[in-house]
Amino acid sequence: MNKISRNILLALTFLMLIANSQLAFAQTATAEPKADKAKTKVKDQDKDDDQDKDDDQDKEDKPKAKRKKKQKTNYTRLSSEFVSVFEPISKSMEQATVTVMSGKKQVALGTIIDSDGLILTKASELKKDLACKIGDQEFEAEILGIHRKTDLALLKIDADALNVIRWSTEPTNEVGNWVVSPKAHEGDTAVGVISTLKLRQIKRSRAFVGIRMTNKDNGIQITSVVNRSPADLSGLLVGDVIFQIDDQPVKQVTELRDILGQFDAGDRVAIKVYRFKEEVEIRLTLAEAEKLAPSSQRSNQQNSMGSQLSRRRKDFPLALQHDSMLQSNTCGGPLLDLSGNAIGVNIARAGRVASYALPLETVLPIIELLKTGELAPAIVNKEKIAALDLELKQLRTDLDALPEKKAVLDIKVNSEMAVREELRKTIAAQKELLADLEKRLSETEERKERLGSQLSQVRKKLRSGAKTISGLEDQLDGLMTGSR
Repeated sequence: MNKISRNILLALTFLMLIANSQLAFAQTATAEPKADKAKTKVKDQDKDDDQDKDDDQDKEDKPKAKRKKKQKTNYTRLSSEFVSVFEPISKSMEQATVTVMSGKKQVALGTIIDSDGLILTKASELKKDLACKIGDQEFEAEILGIHRKTDLALLKIDADALNVIRWSTEPTNEVGNWVVSPKAHEGDTAVGVISTLKLRQIKRSRAFVGIRMTNKDNGIQITSVVNRSPADLSGLLVGDVIFQIDDQPVKQVTELRDILGQFDAGDRVAIKVYRFKEEVEIRLTLAEAEKLAPSSQRSNQQNSMGSQLSRRRKDFPLALQHDSMLQSNTCGGPLLDLSGNAIGVNIARAGRVASYALPLETVLPIIELLKTGELAPAIVNKEKIAALDLELKQLRTDLDALPEKKAVLDIKVNSEMAVREELRKTIAAQKELLADLEKRLSETEERKERLGSQLSQVRKKLRSGAKTISGLEDQLDGLMTGSR
């Protein structure tokens, strides 16, 4: 049966479901009036009474009919009636699909590619304590390899005689064709259609630090820091002046952006800044601009409505876009055509109506490469592991030196605290002395006022006495000379 025939058959099946539902409703709607007529024949009474009862019965039957009309079958993409049409396709490959767990939490799905326990899944969702659930059984899982460019990982579990995925031998399906993802939506089948005309590259996200900045003579000054960004979490401060990134000097904002363009989200970089005339080195892990940049927040909220987006949903060399309702923890499983053959592996939930799958032409060569062991995590991440080991070694060395520094600083702090206490006592004593001097000054002022008043009175008496004496002397002279 070719593709066109299968699609026609599926459409006919869907139409038959709708027709059966409408027929059932019609039979239900016509059954009740017949029952009413039977009742009126048994009760052969007065015509007026019969009419009244018929009217009452009609009033009771009308709400029931209305309620039944509202009970329409739900044929949305997520409805059980719709998904059930595709269940045979999903069931055919469900045993070749596993649930990947980290502890008690589902983090991804996996596709069994070898009966001896080799499982393909999404790398960036993997965490510690990995296990794979197959039916009611759970197996510890080991990561054999990681392919960073495609975000694929190969797991190994201690199991054999497993059901293996059946890969398609035909070219990737065309736009508008139905596709099925087993166990994709809350443990159920997810159904969608291919959304793009051809395979396309999904470009990577810009690396994001989380700062606003301006040019200065000695570097780039930070004017603001985005909350919960790498800059904020690492301790970069407003006022810091950046002059170097990973041994590359920077003096202009444009230079800094060009250098950051050389890195990917998830890379760890060292940033040197001037802070209060001292050089300080800050290490931070770059984030994705599309996830944390304030300008992208509204778009992210709209895209994530109804689903949890994947942590990594960009930077794939070749991808097939479809609109199945996946979640971040249901990527890594197979994407099936209507024959139940896998045409790719679901790799990301990227938006409200966009999911990505890696096509077979990308997946199959990567599987062979992962099997070689050349992409083991310790090999793939060798440089990053070495850099982190060096950073940890330096941090431990700095940490080992901190107790001695702390002891010296404790002594200095205690000394300064003693000096501060002496100064406080001196200030307190000086305050008491100052208060006493102010009191004595106030008393002196009061005495001065009293003495000044007395002096004024004495001066008045002196002037009055002088006048009196002068008058008496004049009288005396007159008496002596006989002029009076």
